[in-house]
Amino acid sequence: MNVKKNYYLFLESIAFISFICILISSIIASLSLELAFIIIHSSDLLILTIIILDALIKLGIKDLMKFFISAFIIGSIMEIFGVLYGIPFGKYHYTEVIGLKIFGLVPLAIPINWFLITYIAFNITNWITNSVKYKYNVRSIIALSTLDGLIATSWDLIVDPIMVHIIKAWVWETRDCIYGIPISNFIGWFIVSFIITLTYRIILLREGKYIDLTHLPSFIYFQLWLIMVVVALINNRLDLIIIGTLAMNIVLLCYVLKIIKKDLNYKH
Repeated sequence: MNVKKNYYLFLESIAFISFICILISSIIASLSLELAFIIIHSSDLLILTIIILDALIKLGIKDLMKFFISAFIIGSIMEIFGVLYGIPFGKYHYTEVIGLKIFGLVPLAIPINWFLITYIAFNITNWITNSVKYKYNVRSIIALSTLDGLIATSWDLIVDPIMVHIIKAWVWETRDCIYGIPISNFIGWFIVSFIITLTYRIILLREGKYIDLTHLPSFIYFQLWLIMVVVALINNRLDLIIIGTLAMNIVLLCYVLKIIKKDLNYKH
């Protein structure tokens, strides 16, 4: 048990470093935008490393691979259908900004990010609902996956505007009233996130697996919000983060209220 506790302390230390990197990038942006973005990208890599290591200790290598492969395959298929046919997100295409693409259509980093955000949402939902041991019925699993989808989509409400208007990583061919992004995108985000976590939660239901509840994924969720805020601030586009900030901070507020409630119950 002490080994696992020390492992989590190690991950928390790395998470704190990534948090400091984000703060530093915002401070030095006025001196060097290039250096600021290098530091932000470094914090992104740290965050992905933290999440993979967190999943490794919580799920074990086999279940980590089940979650990752499910997210990667489902995310890739949905993204390819989105680029080709506009289903389920709406019609869009990726630019060359993110890099290497699958079949020349979807950047390799995108399905990896599907794992990142759905795993974080999965953990936040578990903590809020105190879902530790999986002996629930199918109805409960669907309810949990619905919350997962909402938490993941809240992140996209801040990511998509930044990636479209500042980073220019993809271009929407159909436009709508949410920062020029179609509402179908956010509906699609919910559907895909829901399917990914539902798939893994069904696996857990069959295995009856015990899942540790830790604060680390919520801290990373906060950092994902903070990165977008810093990028918007550097580019003087704080208007792009209003809706996403509201959505993500509602999630974080619910998380904090759960902590307070749990602490009060413990004291009594």
